[in-house]
Amino acid sequence: MITKDYYRILEVKPTAGTDEIRKAYRALALRFHPDKNADNPFAATRFREIKEAWEVLGDKKKREAWHYQYYNAYHKTNTITAISADDVLQQSIRLFKKYSSQDPFRINQDMLYAQIVQVLNPRHITLLQQTGDVHANSAVVSNILQSTYLLSYTAVQEVSALLQSITPVMPETEAAIQNCLSEKKNQWLWNRYKIPAAILIAGILIAVMLLSK
Repeated sequence: MITKDYYRILEVKPTAGTDEIRKAYRALALRFHPDKNADNPFAATRFREIKEAWEVLGDKKKREAWHYQYYNAYHKTNTITAISADDVLQQSIRLFKKYSSQDPFRINQDMLYAQIVQVLNPRHITLLQQTGDVHANSAVVSNILQSTYLLSYTAVQEVSALLQSITPVMPETEAAIQNCLSEKKNQWLWNRYKIPAAILIAGILIAVMLLSK
C-alpha cells in the first residue's frame, strides 16, 4: 500500500509544476542535508524522503503513475465513519495513544496526517457541532493537537484550520490551537534560518576581529 504523500514531503500542492517542485526539492535538500545537520538524527531520514519524493515527482511518467495510485488507491481505502460525537472522541483518543507510545523517529508522518484528517472529516466535525458538548469537543481538539508534534508546519496549519471549525470549545482550547500553531511556526523559522544566521554571525565576528587588529 502507498502511504507516502510526496507532495506533502516536498511541501508543494498537487497542481505544482516541475519547476516549482524542483525549487522546493533543492531548498529542502539543502536544509536537511545530513552534512549540515550532524546534531539532528531526524534530518537523515527527512533527506531520504525528500530525495525519494523528487525522484518520483521530478519524472513525468513516474509522477503520473504514483499520482493515480495514491489518490485512487490510498485515499479510497476503507475508513471507519463515526455515528456519534462520542465515536469521534474515542477515535481521537485511540489516535493519541497510538502515536504517543511510538518512537518519534519511526513515525510515518504521512500516515499520521492522513489519520488525523480522517478523524476530522466533515461528517465528524458536523457531529461535534450538532452535539455541542463543549467538554467532549475540547477533548477531541486536545487529543489531535498532541498528535501533531511531528507534523510539518504546513500540515499543522491545515489541521489547525479543521480544529478551529469545531465548536463550541473551552476558551483555553482555542488558545491551545493558536499556541501550537505559533510554536510550530517558530520551529519552522528556526530550522529554515538557523544556518544562514550562524554564517552571518560568524562573518560579523570575523569582520570585527579583522577590524580590531
